[in-house]
Amino acid sequence: MGSGKDVYVLEGLKEDILSVTELIGRATQEALYKNFQDKEEAITALNVQWSLKDVNGAWQEVSLRDNYMLEYAQTQNKIFVDIDAPDGSRVTVNLKTKEATNGVTGMTYKLKRIESGGISRFLVSLSLEMPIKWDPMKEEMFMKVELQPTSQEYREIAQGFLKTAKFNICKIERVQNFYLWNAYSVCKERILAKNGPAELGEKTLYHGTSAESCQCIERDRFDRGYAGKNAARYGKGVYFAVNAAYSANGFSPADKSGLKRMYVVRVLTGRYTVGKSSMISPPPRGSDPTDCYDSLVDNQQQPSMFVIFHDDQAYPEYLITFNKNPLNVQYLFPLSLICRFSHRRTLTLSPTCSIKTALFEPLME
Repeated sequence: MGSGKDVYVLEGLKEDILSVTELIGRATQEALYKNFQDKEEAITALNVQWSLKDVNGAWQEVSLRDNYMLEYAQTQNKIFVDIDAPDGSRVTVNLKTKEATNGVTGMTYKLKRIESGGISRFLVSLSLEMPIKWDPMKEEMFMKVELQPTSQEYREIAQGFLKTAKFNICKIERVQNFYLWNAYSVCKERILAKNGPAELGEKTLYHGTSAESCQCIERDRFDRGYAGKNAARYGKGVYFAVNAAYSANGFSPADKSGLKRMYVVRVLTGRYTVGKSSMISPPPRGSDPTDCYDSLVDNQQQPSMFVIFHDDQAYPEYLITFNKNPLNVQYLFPLSLICRFSHRRTLTLSPTCSIKTALFEPLME
């Protein structure tokens, strides 16, 4: 499952096969609609943001879903819309009076709508910025940039990978996806507001995958539907390893050319607890069912893997393509040291891979 190339043969009575085919078609249409709906919500948030004033007088942005529902209702000249209040309760919005009322408690919230005026103003309104390392994107929403092996950025990523995964790196690509970055940034603000800076838990982790899954991950999101394909011992979510070796050895299948793939991922782990295989979401931290952990782990004191369940908690920063043959280099030097040597050579490692290394023989086996 998940490769996109599996073929299933249906056998049985004609009417039964037609019935199953209809169910499959319906499920496919629902999945496509859900994907379309997610993108519509993100596009709406680029231009308009609705907010409710909480009991402390602070303006709280509504969710992407509620933001879309409010904007759609206004364009259709509707008056009443049900959404979630900042405290998690259900409220009814009156778009004429710009107020939201809790039907149970009678509490009323003020409502406001801000037009962002495009991508740049939207980022400013959320105090967000595009990553400084990104190449200019102009009007593009997605692009991949192959890093130069001589760049500091390349060496930093390679260094982290090679600490535990002794493989040949073929190339490292930076993933620049505006929609995913925006969603991740909003999620970061949410966890920051909930937990505070000390328990934001933003980490760089690793996620091995197949070549067929790459396009889905970097253009859309990590798919929890594949959780059970490799391992789901600590919950039915998306898994990320602390050490690259774990993902490289067990969860990065090689393609026909012998190449393997792994994402270097920025993950918001937040508050975490030990997971169980039956968990489909993080459990509550206490008696309040709305105050849940943000992720699950294999070990509370020294986690070697994290499991998340919210699509926007992870951003695939880099894709490393590497060869399954072990690398025959003991150390990776800092760029500042390498630049002191004018001699460079290309060390050929396989028909599909090569790395550039300084001519520094004492550290070669």
